[in-house]
Amino acid sequence: MMFAVVSNETEHIDNQTLVAKVSCLETTVSQQKERIKWLEKQLFGQKAERIPIKGDANQASLFDDAAIEESKVESVTVPAHKRKKRKKEENRQPLPAHLERVEEYIKPDFDTTGMVKIGEERTEILEREPAKLYVRVLIRSKYADGE
Repeated sequence: MMFAVVSNETEHIDNQTLVAKVSCLETTVSQQKERIKWLEKQLFGQKAERIPIKGDANQASLFDDAAIEESKVESVTVPAHKRKKRKKEENRQPLPAHLERVEEYIKPDFDTTGMVKIGEERTEILEREPAKLYVRVLIRSKYADGE
């Protein structure tokens, strides 16, 4: 039989490195277990929005009776005023006049002979082509019977 002679000093160094590696691996394993536990909770557990968090002083309850009573107490009276309704055309700001206008005429699908043109509607739409802005004006003729 052959025996290898190992000095006590190298055996002591090997034990220290092995103990350090084992403790490092144990720390890594415990961190990975915590990560897996957290991920499983996120994937399979209840969502935080569905259950109320109790005991959090910074989070107000949605159905807290005290908060509802406080909001009723704090009422503000606003003086009455009349609101002026604007016409439909006034709601939109006019498009700038310096933009190029491309007019498209939309004709009715039916025969307009014997009808009198009574007006037209104009709709301006801001269009964009790569590196170019222009205003597309749709003009629809209105007709009524000439009789």
